[in-house]
Amino acid sequence: MDEVAKTEKIRGPEFMDKYFSGKVLDIGCGDDLVVPDEDLYEQGVWPSLFNRDHSATFRLNKTESWSPVSYDLGELCSALPCAEVISLEQQDIGYDHSLKSHGLGRRGKFFMRLNRSIIKRLNRKQELLAKLGLNSQSLKYKVNLISVKFGYLIDQTLEDAVAQIQIVLRKKMKVKLFLKHGFQK
Repeated sequence: MDEVAKTEKIRGPEFMDKYFSGKVLDIGCGDDLVVPDEDLYEQGVWPSLFNRDHSATFRLNKTESWSPVSYDLGELCSALPCAEVISLEQQDIGYDHSLKSHGLGRRGKFFMRLNRSIIKRLNRKQELLAKLGLNSQSLKYKVNLISVKFGYLIDQTLEDAVAQIQIVLRKKMKVKLFLKHGFQK
């Protein structure tokens, strides 16, 4: 499941009614901006092991970071002169914090690839595993847990988890008062 689909799954009708009832500032990513949370996604490793296209990391309302290219979104959004922050939140639905690590073990890249390969095979063989009476979700969790115990990082966003920060901004409306002509916008 891709990131957009997972983000859409999180939102319900209440979200749309609440956040998009006014004029929302569009930042080029649709209705809002969603970026990976540096602690949940990158897990203490830079450059990114999971996405070579990442050129920065993002955090939410933390003064310090392990990343040399980190931006605090609370600070950045509050500095925008023509925008009101409607929502600024970390989203971690489906994310298992017991599988989160920080930093990479000695042979981490090799075992990360091995972990991904095993998980992909388990995903492809779900029907066979079910016929054998094995729970594929339980097996995947055990594989991931063993990997974390050995100091390897797990990209949980390859499954149904999200590890992101969502920002929704609204354009501020300027109101000018003209005594001669009444109110004008």
